[in-house]
Amino acid sequence: KLLAMVVQHWALILGCWQYPERSLVKAAQVVREHAADLASARGQCERLSEVLTSIQQVLRRTARMNSRKTHPNTYQRLLALAADPLQA
Repeated sequence: KLLAMVVQHWALILGCWQYPERSLVKAAQVVREHAADLASARGQCERLSEVLTSIQQVLRRTARMNSRKTHPNTYQRLLALAADPLQA
């Protein structure tokens, strides 16, 4: 389990850490959905690279945070503060 968590963390850092509007919970779900592909690529550098590239592409298209009006998420609040610093 620890090895799986390290691989998941590594994939999240590579795939979506630089995009603040990404949901890490949804991104972790994407990585878990590709766990079988990751396991089958064990020991095959070329195949592992293909699987990680595929995961990154899925993370770019998906794993976005849902906007909420009533209870905005932290990203929405920080974005609002950056747009209007007097709102604090």
